[in-house]
Amino acid sequence: MLASMSTAAIRTMTEKDLSVALMLSTSVGWNQIAADWKRMLLLEPRGCFVAELNGKVVGTTLCCLFGPVAWLAMVIVREDQRGCGLGRELVRTGLEYAQKQGVKTVRLDATRLGEAVYSKLGFVPQFELARMGGTVSPSAESSSTTHRILSATAAQFEEIIALDQDGTRTEREKLLRRLFSEWSPLIAISSTEQIEGFLASRQGRLSTQYGPMSGTDAAAVDLLRHALTNSCGQPVIADIPMHRESLLQVAREFGLTQQRTLLRMCFGDPVEESPQRFHLSYGGEFG
Repeated sequence: MLASMSTAAIRTMTEKDLSVALMLSTSVGWNQIAADWKRMLLLEPRGCFVAELNGKVVGTTLCCLFGPVAWLAMVIVREDQRGCGLGRELVRTGLEYAQKQGVKTVRLDATRLGEAVYSKLGFVPQFELARMGGTVSPSAESSSTTHRILSATAAQFEEIIALDQDGTRTEREKLLRRLFSEWSPLIAISSTEQIEGFLASRQGRLSTQYGPMSGTDAAAVDLLRHALTNSCGQPVIADIPMHRESLLQVAREFGLTQQRTLLRMCFGDPVEESPQRFHLSYGGEFG
């Protein structure tokens, strides 16, 4: 037990809580499926928390460590318990966990609703991401590609992980290896047979989520075009930094529209992604 309130107690999450956690994320219209919640719990079992009231789970949050950087996410409060400060206490619990592990930086992606709560606790804005989504339509644009797009093999994972760290400046090997064990990423191969970019994806409750993606700009454009071409008629989402206009344009060409804006925020020592190498976020869970 790490924190308590007058009405609810906050404790670490267990596997028995996963079905209720999924119900909460579904109730707020989020895209997670059971596999996402299981993945989060496996990656950081001591950093996943629930708020419990009268034996019922009414809130969640998680804090996952990647070396000196922590990611805070999945702050959900059941609708009838909002407005009493429970969300703020869940965020504080995640921060407390991160600080006890000695991390220097805590990051998150805030919705418009959560931004004020995080700002009051000391988080500062870094940049915006556009959540582009919709049912993929065939592109009216014709475009040649400069890369061969293939499914990665396990022997190529080390290079992909290095590309991700180059783009995100964060040590996310444990996340990527877990994700790649479930869904093999795409890679962009140059004319000199170099891996110049990768694109991962995962199935969601409402849409396939693209990301993360790192590499060169040309590789990122080719990867996104390839993925969208092969997803015609299917619902997809992708969190694209607002400054990545070439990728936003590709998304629009395939009929995707901006569903909402997310604000990346930071607490503690700033960590900044490479503006040239970071192209798609994993999503709000891990950035």
